[in-house]
Amino acid sequence: MTDIDVTTGNSHPGWGVKAPPGRVYPPVAESEALIEPFLQRCKEQEDMYVAAGFPLEGIAQFWRKWLAAWNDDSPEALEDCWTEDLVWTMSNTGQLEFHGRSETGDFARFGYIFARELGFYPWDGSGTHLPYYDFFDGQVRAVFPYSGATRFFWNRVIPWPRKPIRGCGVDRYVLRREQGEWRIARIDTDQDFLAALVQMLPFADGITRFIAWLTRTLPRAGRKLGLYDREFLYSHEYADSRRARSIPAQPK
Repeated sequence: MTDIDVTTGNSHPGWGVKAPPGRVYPPVAESEALIEPFLQRCKEQEDMYVAAGFPLEGIAQFWRKWLAAWNDDSPEALEDCWTEDLVWTMSNTGQLEFHGRSETGDFARFGYIFARELGFYPWDGSGTHLPYYDFFDGQVRAVFPYSGATRFFWNRVIPWPRKPIRGCGVDRYVLRREQGEWRIARIDTDQDFLAALVQMLPFADGITRFIAWLTRTLPRAGRKLGLYDREFLYSHEYADSRRARSIPAQPK
């Protein structure tokens, strides 16, 4: 069960270290170790915003409750973080919307039939993965980058994939205070579903690293081969934009 007691001091000095470029999924233990220093940084954020006059009192404690709900595999704890009129939509369902705490809770319960050891974490120990807040038009909104992990129900019988499936994404929340407590009124989830599917393939580690290598190598090869100056490879609009900037073209 996730510890939700408030602690002081940073017992995980690894915070502030960004994940190595190209690493798709860190060890789960490393992600779990980031939770407490992440929440401490969230409290520092909260104090800064409150001192500046923004209505964020108690938000760090809510993030503690939110992370614990996910990491305890508890749909009921998740429901306690939502408003009654919650709306949740996800990119990998074609922006299909789930309306209301009850309907969304049943969607979560259905998912937990198949998922085991579901985890919800910061992605790494850098400031770029702290929440971002907005207060426009009388609403409190937050952007919440995250990483996740799960195993499937068959893993105890068929140990495949051998490692937990890892993923990352960004949640966008509309937050509302009800009876003095923060709750989420809307969730827009954008996540990398393809990476999770790749991890279910044989030799997933090698395939993932090969794709990362291709992603970095091919653009460099294109520069060395002079492809980016050959206008015939591009659209007419792109060619026109190059001419407008007096960028010389290479012959075919």
